[in-house]
Amino acid sequence: MNQENKKHMKKMHFNNSKLFTLICTILGFSMLIGCEKQDIFGENYDIDFPVPAVSAVSSKSALIGSTIILTGTNLDKVTSVKVGAENAEGKIVEKTSTSLKLQLPRIFSKGAFTVSNVYKQATTSSVTIDPIFPDVEITNYPTVIDRGQVFLIGGSNVDLIQEVMIGETKVRLDPTSQTEKQGIVNTQGVILSGDQTVIKVSKAYGKVINGISGAIAVQNYDPNAVYVAEQPIVIWDFEDGKNPFVNADILPISGINVSKLPKLRDQNYLTVKTDKADGWNKAIGFLTSTNPINLSKFHDPHLTFWINTNGSQGYFQLELQMGGVKSGGHFTPASSSSETDNYNFEKTNGWELRSISLKNFNWENWGSGKLKFNPQGIIESIALGYKQGNGKGFFELNIDQVQITDGPIKPVFTAFNFENNVNPYSGSAKSGINLSNIPSVSGERYLTVKVDNALSWNWTGDIYAGGPINLVNLKNPYISFWVNTNGKSGFFQIETTQNETKWGAGIDDANYLIKTNGWKRMNFSLKALGWGNWGGTSKALDMKGVLDYIKIGFSTGNASGVNYEVNIDDIVISDGAMY
Repeated sequence: MNQENKKHMKKMHFNNSKLFTLICTILGFSMLIGCEKQDIFGENYDIDFPVPAVSAVSSKSALIGSTIILTGTNLDKVTSVKVGAENAEGKIVEKTSTSLKLQLPRIFSKGAFTVSNVYKQATTSSVTIDPIFPDVEITNYPTVIDRGQVFLIGGSNVDLIQEVMIGETKVRLDPTSQTEKQGIVNTQGVILSGDQTVIKVSKAYGKVINGISGAIAVQNYDPNAVYVAEQPIVIWDFEDGKNPFVNADILPISGINVSKLPKLRDQNYLTVKTDKADGWNKAIGFLTSTNPINLSKFHDPHLTFWINTNGSQGYFQLELQMGGVKSGGHFTPASSSSETDNYNFEKTNGWELRSISLKNFNWENWGSGKLKFNPQGIIESIALGYKQGNGKGFFELNIDQVQITDGPIKPVFTAFNFENNVNPYSGSAKSGINLSNIPSVSGERYLTVKVDNALSWNWTGDIYAGGPINLVNLKNPYISFWVNTNGKSGFFQIETTQNETKWGAGIDDANYLIKTNGWKRMNFSLKALGWGNWGGTSKALDMKGVLDYIKIGFSTGNASGVNYEVNIDDIVISDGAMY
């Protein structure tokens, strides 16, 4: 290569190097710009965002929980109003640019108003407000206190109580578990040495009326004692026909009765299905309820629901807020009532029951701390977050009867549900499947037994379900069923044998007659039923023994000269009541 060509090559190399350096500089500068921290909306901008300000209040003092009017400027974009020295949150009712109607919180101290808006602009007013507290009146004290357990006090404005004295011990009340009519007092750590004690409301907002109880019995807590379960609190039963499901990252098919399955209860259930589910990567959607759930009278709160995957699989995770802490968790063999649940609900056998202890659930920290579940507290919100989880393939999940129940729902022996369309009745009365032509309550079918112009105490016939029915592992054995007398008169009796002794009981030994104008779930503790010896030498029915069978005898009882009718469904022996 000659000298001239070498110079030319060097020049080209030099020019290319400068071009390469320039490109790298531009790219580096671009990357630097691209990696700069993005400003949060309303911060570090030259834009003059409107600043809200309160200049006047309609009253210098007001009753807690009442509404007041704030006047000022730029109030139409306000999203939060905090009241008093402790910054208690008020509720915005209405707002314009110059006026804001505010519902005051139940508890706040004298102080100013701090308003903030969507642009993250906030100011504190120079005007202040004084709270007016109503009287606190106690109308109900407990008759007995179990050592180490909680008890309730009732009345009006009970949420204003801060502290009570049990004997000589001060106990602060948890504000998250109080309502206007009811307060929960926890005796854990309180030494109750005598057989009696006295409760005194020692600190409250406002004047206290009837703040000292009479003498109250004190006893040791018996964890094995049988309690009477509270009625369940229904979160979703979908009977309003509205679809509450909210989509997330994908657009599933969702709606009421979309899968056209045999119904579980009443008329409606919710369907969610999709072929776009992607493990843990994409959220399918949510069911959310923000209606407060007061557990103050519950003994053992459980989340109970029924699911049906219709031959596929599905999943959701549980999220719950209590005491301002939002936490969540998953359904696994350790936390669910089904050992097959492992971050996924596998293919179900029709409708399947889940009944989950909220007290023993494995709550995780999902951003605001790990929840310490209070079994007598208030659930502020509950959500089911739909994801595929560990599942694979087509996603389908049908759900119904989402409830908080007092204790687990544990069916042990299903005597009859009549879904096989076979009439098991043997006797002289008119009988048949769906003979009354009333809407069913559970599934599609029920049994009807009726007699026109009935004579009293006529055993018309019966239905028989053979055992054995082993009660040995049942803590609280129940018999339950759905009953509808269709506005007429009804009655029936229960029969079984054990150890060659026949036992019988009526479902209402006070009146020997029942009457309903719709379906009613009836639950009877086998221990509390008035069993009579109908033949044999045993002195009592053994509640840890084995029942040979269950027979429902359609006796007319005290129904005389009237039309007798009983529609019955879902006859079940269970550990605890069924709902």
